[in-house]
Amino acid sequence: MSPLERKLVVMLLDAAGWLACGVGAFLLGLRFAPEGPHSLLVQLPWLWLAGGILAGTALFNDCYSLESLEKREKFLPRWFGAWLVASSSYFAVFLLFSRESRAFQPEFIVPRLLPGLFLLLVLPGAVLGRALQDLLFPWTRRAGS
Repeated sequence: MSPLERKLVVMLLDAAGWLACGVGAFLLGLRFAPEGPHSLLVQLPWLWLAGGILAGTALFNDCYSLESLEKREKFLPRWFGAWLVASSSYFAVFLLFSRESRAFQPEFIVPRLLPGLFLLLVLPGAVLGRALQDLLFPWTRRAGS
């Protein structure tokens, strides 16, 4: 399998894991949402924005380089750095551009529960997902397989 094919397979497997984290965030959010499911459904565009920022940051931070695929000691710091930058960027974008944000009022409440839960779940979720990939699809990690 070529290096490009390995990268694409890992990206698709990661996307499936991130989707599972999004579903988990939604189900967990149902327990905490004050107004019920509707308050979470209106947050879906923000969830997609958080996932998109995270995907772009992971690509930019070499989380899908061959070195990151083959050596977990390279992947973990790159992934944590990408997650940290993506989370900070998402919340900065949210605070600056959200009509619903009360960031500049005394009773500051961030009404975006769903993307926040997603970003909390995807941090360990991606690391566990890569470990699961190693067990189920070892050829995604090693060259020449």
